[in-house]
Amino acid sequence: MLRCSYVCVTYSFIWRYVHKCMWKSVSFVKREKVRRAILEHLVSGPATPTDISKRTKLHRPSVSRALIELQEAGLVDCLTPKEKLGRIYRISKTGKDVYEKLCKLK
Repeated sequence: MLRCSYVCVTYSFIWRYVHKCMWKSVSFVKREKVRRAILEHLVSGPATPTDISKRTKLHRPSVSRALIELQEAGLVDCLTPKEKLGRIYRISKTGKDVYEKLCKLK
């Protein structure tokens, strides 16, 4: 009986922690239009910073900086990390979840 209670409390704590972290990530993306635009673009498929810059009409250095921030936050993955130029990025599972929550807020 004690074990079940412990597991239920632990699961509840973990769920609240994950839920809170999710909303922090939503807030992180919502605060800056470049991050929002990048997630919106990457939902359709992987892309390079140059591709994202051309389609969103944002400056490439801003896109590159935001991609690094999103990668550090675990919202995008770099598929070609060893490349110096033409790195390809995709949205992560967490990034998709954050994007879905952002869409619901609009």
